[in-house]
Amino acid sequence: MKAWSLNTAVATVVSRQRFAEEERTPASGGRPERNPALAFRSIGSAALKALLAALLFAAWAARAATSAPSLTVPPTRGFPGQTVSVPLFASFPTNAPRNVVALQADIGFDPASLSSGTPLPAAALSNQVLASSQPASGVRRVLIYSLNNTLFTNGVVASLPFSISPTARGTMPLTLTNVVMASASGKSVVSTEFSGYITVEPVYPRPDGDVDVFLRSVVGKTYVIQATTNLVQWVNILTNTATSGILTFTDPNAHLYRYRFYRAVPIELAPSLSLAGSQGHTYIIQATTNLVNWVNISTNYQAGSAIAFTDPDASRYARRFYRALLFDAETGGWIGTLTLSPAGAVNFTFGAVAGRTYVIQATTNLEQWVNLSTTVATNGSLSILDTSATNFPYRFYRVRVAP
Repeated sequence: MKAWSLNTAVATVVSRQRFAEEERTPASGGRPERNPALAFRSIGSAALKALLAALLFAAWAARAATSAPSLTVPPTRGFPGQTVSVPLFASFPTNAPRNVVALQADIGFDPASLSSGTPLPAAALSNQVLASSQPASGVRRVLIYSLNNTLFTNGVVASLPFSISPTARGTMPLTLTNVVMASASGKSVVSTEFSGYITVEPVYPRPDGDVDVFLRSVVGKTYVIQATTNLVQWVNILTNTATSGILTFTDPNAHLYRYRFYRAVPIELAPSLSLAGSQGHTYIIQATTNLVNWVNISTNYQAGSAIAFTDPDASRYARRFYRALLFDAETGGWIGTLTLSPAGAVNFTFGAVAGRTYVIQATTNLEQWVNLSTTVATNGSLSILDTSATNFPYRFYRVRVAP
């Protein structure tokens, strides 16, 4: 016979267009100002994403199929006030002689937004020498050559570090010019180049469907990251401590929603509270402004005698009341592993509260439930034995708190 336990699960819904909301703290102190819609990004439908992916693949395939070697600076994501490493990619077609032993290229950039560091050799270089200079403002020149005429191979030939201005936003072009490739005989080799860019966007949809987000922050402060689809109901998605002026995080559930807004609430603005509880149990923390309509704000596992939690939304209300509901009481008890005895009886345990009365029920169709027993817990768990299980090919169980 087969046996299952039913336990409660919660599901939410998610987005493809995204907003990011940053918080600005006035110089005079007090409540932060929220700037709703500092950034907006539309990813589009799944069909559009698939089309874009196909086009991107086709573009790269076309590059690989060209009869001429190529040099590429791919699109790269960066963050304000940080340094990003941009790869310089060399590609040599399989349908043409591989005879390039040296190359030179200029990478143009906006010096108001970017500053260029010294390039570093990358994985595709073996016996080549890399040299660089800045012949003019906003130009980084890269020269790669071999003293023994070692041929180039496909791959990243250099890593180009760029420091991004703290105020930079948007797309900053990286333009390849003056590309020269040469053979061992000193002759010029015809080549193509593909320029790229560094993008600095608060909300950045990744190819895998996740969304990377950055918000302004203060070093050392801890923030509760929240998300919403309507700017009214906010849900906590994680808690981060800022290690720089930019707080970065990834929302792995973003692909589930049509659109989503984000904000970072400093933990110091949220009151920390504690309620009495029983060790080893899980509680649902609820809040209300009128003692009638309660909303869930978090679920806490209690490891000690006090339930500690933070309400990051407290500043939105003139007053708020709190309570902690035993999770076992809400779900009717969390059933543990079910075991089947050699005689066919089913045994299981579930979390309980001493002194509370529980009704154990069973069903074969999830519609008609029958009471198996009513028992009073004397400690934190109860053990149940269903000897009538042998009369059924399968059975489901649940535990309810007696009124």
